[in-house]
Amino acid sequence: MTVLEAMAQGLPVVALPDSGAVPWLLDHGRAGCLAATQSWPHLAEAMHHVLEDVDYRETLAAAGYERALNEFTLESVADQYLKAYEDVISGDYNDTSSGAAFV
Repeated sequence: MTVLEAMAQGLPVVALPDSGAVPWLLDHGRAGCLAATQSWPHLAEAMHHVLEDVDYRETLAAAGYERALNEFTLESVADQYLKAYEDVISGDYNDTSSGAAFV
């Protein structure tokens, strides 16, 4: 939730690559910066890169903002839930195209 809130405020997000759904939220690096590996030195390096490169920082912030506002509105999330429920009811719950995954 914090990542989406930052994205919706137009802030660049920097995260570790193995942080649950964060890489997916950041569109695997297109809407936020992912560290090269799951290590603090690489996270610090990624943060430094975002802080030093104004164009990169602004690109990430804009892409994150657009993703948050276009893909995570109340309507779009409600549609994703509806699709997931419909998939479960129809027995087609292995389809993850809706963004939902059932185990």
